[in-house]
Amino acid sequence: SVEDEQLEFWGFATSILNWAQLKEITGFKAFFDSHGAEFFMTKADTLVNLTTREEYQEIRVIGYSDGWESLNDDNSITRPIRSFSDWDITVGFKDGFTPEWKYW
Repeated sequence: SVEDEQLEFWGFATSILNWAQLKEITGFKAFFDSHGAEFFMTKADTLVNLTTREEYQEIRVIGYSDGWESLNDDNSITRPIRSFSDWDITVGFKDGFTPEWKYW
């Protein structure tokens, strides 16, 4: 109850990931490193302004490779991660997708 008003409880769920341990156990970061690729993962959080009660979204970077900030719309692609709602992964190469052997 809040201020003596009984409110219905809908429940909640939380998932806590140890990102450093996840990368090490799965070889996730090593896979990208071995292919010369960069990545970053984002999560969209829905928040509520307590004054106006309006919802808004905030995008948070939740995991990344060493050179992730070099990625942009021209050298990467973004896809949803289906296991988690509102998570995306962006993957790309600093120099784009053109293979090194293609010179023309």
